[in-house]
Amino acid sequence: MNTETILIIGDTHIPDRVTELPRQLKSFIESTQFNFLLSTGDLTSQEVLSWMRKIAPLKAVKGNMDYLPLPMEETLILPSIKIGLIHGTGIWPRGDTKQLLNVAKRLDASILVSGHTHRPEVTLTEGILLLNPGSLTGAWGGSSDWSTPSFMTLGISEKEVKVGLFTLEERLKIKEKLFGIREGEIVL
Repeated sequence: MNTETILIIGDTHIPDRVTELPRQLKSFIESTQFNFLLSTGDLTSQEVLSWMRKIAPLKAVKGNMDYLPLPMEETLILPSIKIGLIHGTGIWPRGDTKQLLNVAKRLDASILVSGHTHRPEVTLTEGILLLNPGSLTGAWGGSSDWSTPSFMTLGISEKEVKVGLFTLEERLKIKEKLFGIREGEIVL
């Protein structure tokens, strides 16, 4: 069974709010093989964009703080699933599940990845998986104070999706959740 491994990051805010990536996270990411990298935006620098392009084939969207030439939304179509990607600007209140679900349905995506809140989130609703990787640097955001640096990974095969949430507390921690895929819907 072939598995696609996807890195999901967002809201780095380098150099406007944070000067660099946390060393442990950067080291882990650079030493791991990924098939794709999805970024929810708010990179705020060309250097971060260039770094991401070295990691894996990249899909990135424009955040509300970005002046980089990036699209507002993207999709990644894999053999077993379609993933939508947005920053989350325009969703109010930030991270509102109902509005994110409507975006996923409009994009015809089984998974929607968004950012903007700087808080990691994994929600399964109506067969659609809503993911937010949080802030890779732990930068403060409009709806949060400084947060714990975090990112996500997705392992996607024909029959299942494994979500890994990595947080940097005293050391790098991972929590994993396993979901099934049935007829284009995500199931527990």
